[in-house]
Amino acid sequence: MISKKKIHKRVGLQILIVLFLMINHNHCYGQKTEIEVLNQGNDCFKKQMYDEAIVEFTEAIKMNSHDAEAYTKRGLAYDEKENFDQALSDHNKAIEINPNYAEAYNSRGNVYREKGNYDLAIADYIKAKELDPNYLEAYGNLG
Repeated sequence: MISKKKIHKRVGLQILIVLFLMINHNHCYGQKTEIEVLNQGNDCFKKQMYDEAIVEFTEAIKMNSHDAEAYTKRGLAYDEKENFDQALSDHNKAIEINPNYAEAYNSRGNVYREKGNYDLAIADYIKAKELDPNYLEAYGNLG
């Protein structure tokens, strides 16, 4: 006869095995984590594969709809494709999620500049450098 203590040990071990398998399931079946998806999007962006980058950043947003960085990165890709309205929408969403995200203001400023809205661009560059006094790109954009 098996004691209750041994049964509890076996059940505990089985639970640990199931948890381990669940945690590693994504890697076994090719599913990526949000960080891996963002990294893939960054790689595509660097290779100027903007459509692919947009797909990856969109996937990251689906995984975490509160990730301001993913919205900003996707906005940058839309900007490169000259889809300025979508770029603005993404940068606005990033700012809504994180009002202290200097890169989102700077990137939105770039879109405003490209659209000829210079007053709005300047305001965003100023906000970016106020949020991060070491953010040299915002200073350069103000010039």
